[in-house]
Amino acid sequence: MIFVVFSTISVTRNAYRTVKATRIMHASALSLFDRIGNEVRSAYDINLANSSLANDSGSLALTKDNGGANETKFYIDTGVVVVSDDSIPEGSLTSAEMTINSLRFDVYDNTLSKLVSVVFNASVSIGDYTYNKEFRNSYVLRGGY
Repeated sequence: MIFVVFSTISVTRNAYRTVKATRIMHASALSLFDRIGNEVRSAYDINLANSSLANDSGSLALTKDNGGANETKFYIDTGVVVVSDDSIPEGSLTSAEMTINSLRFDVYDNTLSKLVSVVFNASVSIGDYTYNKEFRNSYVLRGGY
């Protein structure tokens, strides 16, 4: 009887950790993709000189006009994704409870439009339980259509 009680408690505790980690991760991912998506869709172009593309610690710099002014940049800083406007950090876009292990930006240009692909791998640890997941999304720049 005692074994059944302890087994039930263990299963419930593990289920709680899984649900809590999933909730934290998905809320942060939604917030991150929402901000990146809004900025990419409203951007005029990509500042390739200030971006680090096609690597796991990437950064993306977007410009709002054809003169290259009003730059918004996304990058990893100590396990969180940070956004900065005109080199002034606005703060973290992800929960402090979630660690971003990699952030990758890829740009595809077919001369008619530009597509930005975003891939990040994240983890959330609660006690001895760690939840890992990879997220992917793509956006088309305003200046491209």
